[in-house]
Amino acid sequence: MRTEQKLKMLIYMTRSVDENLSLEKRANKARDVGADVFISLHFNGYNKIVRGTETIIRSSDNVNPTQDTALANRVNAAVYGAISAADAKASNRGVKSQGLGVLSDQYLGNTVAPYLTRAVLLETEFIDVLAVDQLLNTGANAKQVRQSIINALGDAILQDLRLNSPQ
Repeated sequence: MRTEQKLKMLIYMTRSVDENLSLEKRANKARDVGADVFISLHFNGYNKIVRGTETIIRSSDNVNPTQDTALANRVNAAVYGAISAADAKASNRGVKSQGLGVLSDQYLGNTVAPYLTRAVLLETEFIDVLAVDQLLNTGANAKQVRQSIINALGDAILQDLRLNSPQ
């Protein structure tokens, strides 16, 4: 008989109102609650033409780049999959590496240890594109598309937790 491991996922928001928190304070929330996963969730904007989903890991001074990259690949594939299922013009910009402060291991409280916070920054889409605004905000199926993205992101996080939870 096969039994599936049951995992609980607690979600902590770094902010619940429109306030500007420093990159350090955003990552400190993950440190303070002992998070396994930290996702900095964003919407891109550029020139009202470029589209796509991309996920970023910290490029320099990263104590767990392999784990962060694996999480980024899972998150990016899941969110892009949800968006592309609703819009054939969606684009996958892939996983990238940059020196973003919000992903700083120092701010996350990561040290070289067996169980580190895995961290990524997800650029869900380019919200300055009219078609994306319609897809996610004003269109007839916007609520359903947003829910699909949430479900896909949750599934990716749960998969990461299953693969990385201590036995």
